[in-house]
Amino acid sequence: MKSATAGVIWDQDQVLIAKRRKDQYWEFPGGKIEPGESAQECLIREIREELSISIRIEEYLARIQGRFRGRDMDLHAFHAVWVAGDLDLSVHTEVRRINPLELPQYRFIHEDREIVKIIKP
Repeated sequence: MKSATAGVIWDQDQVLIAKRRKDQYWEFPGGKIEPGESAQECLIREIREELSISIRIEEYLARIQGRFRGRDMDLHAFHAVWVAGDLDLSVHTEVRRINPLELPQYRFIHEDREIVKIIKP
């Protein structure tokens, strides 16, 4: 089973969502946990690599397990806050900061739809 992270980068009245190249769906950025790496370390590293920003993890939101895109996945979601840096996209084609009440209007990848269900604006 693959383990991964997702960061709900949320401060004040905006949450950050991203769309990858060749994908029609939105996601909360994150990535695969490397051997010997904690979920928190993974999320901080992935956000720095993918978006060129620094985050501070505020709290653990959820663990979502299931079969996504043909593979078993163990996804750890965290609430995080953007603390420094300017966006520079490496794997995404678009990033938006939206009001959390708007989340249901976007098409998310399957595992992130579960995160949308638990976010309470």
